[in-house]
Amino acid sequence: MNGAGVYVHLPFCVTRCAYCDFAIHLTTDAAVQARYYDAVLREWALRDPGPGPIVSIYFGGGTPSLAPPAAIARIIAAVTERVAVAVDAEVTLEANPGTVSDATLDGYRRAGVNRLSIGVQAAESRILQAMNRPHDFSQAVAAVAGARAAGIDNVNLDAMYGYPGQTLTDVERTVQALVELEPEHLSLYQLQLEKGTVLRREVSRGRAVMPDEDLTADMAERAAQIAEAAGLHRYEVSNFARPGRASRHNRLYWNQAPYVGLGMGAHSFDGRRRAWNVRSLSGYLARLEAGQLPELGGEDLSRDELMSEFVWLGLRQVDGIAAADFRRRFGVTLESRFGAVMESLSRAGLIAAECGRLFLSARGFEVMNQILPEFLPDSAEALS
Repeated sequence: MNGAGVYVHLPFCVTRCAYCDFAIHLTTDAAVQARYYDAVLREWALRDPGPGPIVSIYFGGGTPSLAPPAAIARIIAAVTERVAVAVDAEVTLEANPGTVSDATLDGYRRAGVNRLSIGVQAAESRILQAMNRPHDFSQAVAAVAGARAAGIDNVNLDAMYGYPGQTLTDVERTVQALVELEPEHLSLYQLQLEKGTVLRREVSRGRAVMPDEDLTADMAERAAQIAEAAGLHRYEVSNFARPGRASRHNRLYWNQAPYVGLGMGAHSFDGRRRAWNVRSLSGYLARLEAGQLPELGGEDLSRDELMSEFVWLGLRQVDGIAAADFRRRFGVTLESRFGAVMESLSRAGLIAAECGRLFLSARGFEVMNQILPEFLPDSAEALS
C-alpha cells in the first residue's frame, strides 16, 4: 500500500470495559486532558514523520470522542503542517455511544474527521452491562444519525461475539440491528481474553464462563452471513465493508506500511523497526515535558521476520497476497522461502494460488489460527 499513517492514542475513559487491556486513564479532568494533548503535539514535533504522503490519520483509544473538537483540529493541523497529506486521506475518530452530540460531531467534521468508528459492541442491554459499557443501543442509533447529519459519510460499527452469557440469537440480533443502520464498514471481533482484565479474573474464578468453540464458530459464521447479505463484503477475517470503504488504517498495518504512533502505549513502524511508548500517563507526560521521546522499547525485525509477517498478515485478508509484491519487496520468490509450507497446506486444501495471488481457502479461513504460525521463521525453516 502506497503512503503512510499516523495513529494518535487518546487514552481517556469514564469507565474501563471488563475485557479491556488497552493503555487508558480514567479521568474527566479537562486540565489533565489538555496537558496530554499538548504532549502529543510535542511528541509529533520530535518524531521523524517520513516522506509521506499520509493516507490515514487515526484517533484511537481510550475514548477519543471525549476530546473537544478543537484538540482534534490542533493535532490534524500539526500533522498537515509537517508532512504531505493525501487529498483523500482517511481521518478516523473512534467514538463511544453517549459521548457525542450533534455539536461535537459537527466540530469533528469541521476539524477534518471524515470517518467515525463507533464502538457499539452489542445491542442487548444485559451484555453491555456485563461488558461495563456505559451506554445503551439507542445511544448508538443516535450517534449514527448525528454522524450523518454532520456530513460524515463513512461510518464503522464495532461488535463483539464470544462473550460470556452471549447466545447465538444475541449475536444475530446485534449484527442485524447494526446492518439496519447502513454503515459503510462493520468490524466483528471475537472476544480475546487478555491478561490483567476484569473479565479474565472473573473467568479464572468461575464467575463467568466462556462459550465453547463450536458456539463461537457458529456466532462468527452467522455474523458474517448477515453482514454479507447486507452488502458488506468481508475483506479481512474480522472486517466487512462496502466497495471502496475498506479501512486504510487497517490496511496500512496488514501490508507493512510505515506509520507513526503518538501517545501513551502507541506503536510506530518504519518498515523495519517497531517501537512502542510508555503506557502510563505520568511517564508519558514526564518524558515529553522534559523534551524526550516517550519510547519504552523497540525491536529491529530481521529479513526473515519481515517476510513471515508479510505473509501471515496478508493471509488474514480475503484477497491474500500478490507473489509479485513479495518478490519486489524481498528480492526472492514466495516459493523459494515458503515452498514446503505452501505445498503442505495446498495438499490439505487450506490455501490456494490463482492469478499470481496466494490466499486462504474457505476451509483455511475456518482454521486460520492453526495455519498462520506455519509461516513463522522457525516453522518455515524447519520445513525448508
